[in-house]
Amino acid sequence: MKYQLIFTILILQIMCSTVQAQSAIGNWEYEPTKTVKLIEATKNGIKTKIDNQDSYRYYDQVSDTKYKCSEIENLFLEVISGSTLITYNTSTNKKNTWKRLDVTNIKMENSLVDASHSEFENNKVNKDDNGKSKNNKNSKISNDSDTKSRKESNKKDNPAKLKIASSESRSFLNFGVGFLSNFGGSGGIPPVSLSYNRTFKKNIKLGGYAGFATSNFGNVDGYDWNYRYLIFGARGTYHFDLLGDKFDPYAGLMLGYTLVSFGGDCEPFCGDGTSNYIFWSGLAGLRYQLTDRFEPFAELGYGISYFTIGMSINL
Repeated sequence: MKYQLIFTILILQIMCSTVQAQSAIGNWEYEPTKTVKLIEATKNGIKTKIDNQDSYRYYDQVSDTKYKCSEIENLFLEVISGSTLITYNTSTNKKNTWKRLDVTNIKMENSLVDASHSEFENNKVNKDDNGKSKNNKNSKISNDSDTKSRKESNKKDNPAKLKIASSESRSFLNFGVGFLSNFGGSGGIPPVSLSYNRTFKKNIKLGGYAGFATSNFGNVDGYDWNYRYLIFGARGTYHFDLLGDKFDPYAGLMLGYTLVSFGGDCEPFCGDGTSNYIFWSGLAGLRYQLTDRFEPFAELGYGISYFTIGMSINL
């Protein structure tokens, strides 16, 4: 009887020690920062790991509820209750309180709830009020909607593709005002031009050109007259990928025909300067993408003038 009592007491002590030692095992949360600490048992005590870090910090058990860090002097961990523990440093008097958090169970419960909800929604969609399966009409609509959403998402995720497609189909209407007129005289209507160009291949644009200008001649031997110039032409340009997305440098050629007419008092001699003619010229310019619709430009080349500035409208 005596030995049985001693044996029982020893068993109870071992059980109590085991319960106390394992009371720190589990997941704990530091509420101010939502940091999670995992505590696992070791041969001589416990080891701890913060969140998803790879390294552990080891503690040796010094009493039923108290552990001393084997790596940092004066650092202790102590279980206050089944739901609370503290870590503290005796040299700095810094103390943090941790609350028990069974993350595994919480994640498992959330997964079960999500799975149950998903199954319920699927059954709700695929069955009518009589519990019979519906046809695939709603499913098809849903699939079509998902496919459309994926396509729109792919477009957003591939801006380069959109840009290439856009540039390959872009067309512009260009309004210009000329300086340094190709024709003599003074005053009159300044050189103005209207052109249209469209991208036929990447970096290559083709289009038409029209320009108009007048030049006045007065007080020449008592005569006063003016010339009117109307230009029509076709031109092609090559656009260089040199200055990024906003700037568009280009160069090209134009083949045109100039119509010349005159008016005023110059009957003895001004008819000599009214011959129409075919011409060709080179050109170079720079366009700037101000907005998606408007792009100012500057251009050098023989047309209605030697230098033109204007605005291009993206159609």
